[in-house]
This record gives sequence, C-alpha cells and structure tokens, in this order.
Amino acid sequence: MKPKKVYHMGIPVDNLHRAEDFYINALGMEYLGRVGGNPNNPDLFPVHDVAQKLDRFRCGDDDIDLLERPRALERDALDQDGITHQAFDMTCEDYADALTINTQAFVSLASPLKKGLEKDLSLRSR
Repeated sequence: MKPKKVYHMGIPVDNLHRAEDFYINALGMEYLGRVGGNPNNPDLFPVHDVAQKLDRFRCGDDDIDLLERPRALERDALDQDGITHQAFDMTCEDYADALTINTQAFVSLASPLKKGLEKDLSLRSR
C-alpha cells in the first residue's frame, strides 16, 4: 500500500466555536459544515457520554477537520506536547496580517520559515 496524499487532517480542539472563528476569520478557510453531535443518531460514537462532533474546512485543495475533545485539556500544550503543531503555507502579506491577530486559541511558534516569496505560519493550540 502506498498512499497518494493526505485525505484530511484531524486537529483536536477544546472548543469548536472558538476554533471555528479563528480558522474562518483569521486564516480565511472555507467552512464546510459540522458533522456529528446529535445524540439521537444511531451511528453516534460517544466518548465520555459526549456525542462527538467535528467542523470541516477547506484549505487550498486539502480538508481540515477540527475535532472537539470530549473534555477540554486544561494544561500547557507546549509543556505537554512539545513542538507539536500545524503549519500552513501563505503569502508574505497574509503572514504579516496573521501576526496582527490577537487570539487566545492559538499562538505563533518561533520564526517563520522562508520559502521563496512565501512563509509558513506554524500554530499550536493553547
């Protein structure tokens, strides 16, 4: 077996509404809709008695799924997860705009990686 590409990336978040706002308004991703969360669905996959749900987004040609944790992780993600992060490729202008965003959900990590005329914005969840 040899995969051709990543079908989608699942990113766990503590709060879908807070993350949805960031991915739409800060990163400009297209919101594709919410899946799950209906406790009456016979296909429900409950974790800790919570109906699982996720929000789907489009990033270029790729899909991003934000998965709401059944219980928020009240911890220091950098201390617990190290440098685990997501990186999105964008133009220098968009990168400069992203640095001005004041958000409590995500923070920029270290210096950007230069790739020709574009930069990567690396993010980690708080």
